Amino acid sequence: MLNAFGTALRPCSDDEERGVCCKTILGLKLALKRFPEARWIVRAVDDTVVFPQQLEAELQVFDARRFVYVGAPSITLLCHMAKFAKQCGELHAGGGGGIALSRPLAEFLLNLEDLFLNLCRHDDAFLGHLLRYVLDVHVMALPGILQEPRFEQLRWSGPGLPPRCPLPLPPSVYSPMEDWGPLQPFAPTDAVRLGLVHADPATWPLLAALPQLVETASKQGLRLLVYADSQGHRIVYPHFRGATTLAVCSYEHAERLLSFQASVATHAS
Repeated sequence: MLNAFGTALRPCSDDEERGVCCKTILGLKLALKRFPEARWIVRAVDDTVVFPQQLEAELQVFDARRFVYVGAPSITLLCHMAKFAKQCGELHAGGGGGIALSRPLAEFLLNLEDLFLNLCRHDDAFLGHLLRYVLDVHVMALPGILQEPRFEQLRWSGPGLPPRCPLPLPPSVYSPMEDWGPLQPFAPTDAVRLGLVHADPATWPLLAALPQLVETASKQGLRLLVYADSQGHRIVYPHFRGATTLAVCSYEHAERLLSFQASVATHAS
């Protein structure tokens, strides 16, 4: 039986082990057939906001003719669980933030369909383990692919440009890992670099408006910064609890260097 895209349907269960693995393969088949000229295949979950133009611009740093695997580098420490034992400590792209595969890599994965479906128990960790072990393909990071925090609200409510950023600019926020999660802290990022953001649907309308606001700010000589509002806490856990509010502010480019100098001088004194 074929679906609307002319691809054979594969019944996939809804469980978190084999079901998600099946859906990964099915999604790759559909995307490759539906977009025959696409250089990148992006997989996002149903609570990930996608910024297509910005993500495309960010992916230009990679050579899409090669095997490339892009996402938010994450690991699992659940070594005592059978389905994670082989992948324990193995870098992989966290699913909540989404992943991007170069077309050649996505096509090659379909050649391994039977192996993937027979052995996979949790697609994110298994995929990273498979690519590293079999192909020596390691996950590559982009600052605008955000796995955690999963943002639940925005501090900026619009309309109009967000307020000016506090100086020194907000710091990074880190969450110690207890079971699984991203390796890197959440670092304040220029809004123009956002590609895939894990966020509650309530935040989507304002997030979707950010690219247009970036253009508006640029005309006024300003940029937009997104950061995790953690109420002054640099370390929050578990899973960035207490830092799930995404704040947006505007700044001048020169302020980043001035802010860095001021911040370093403060800690050095």
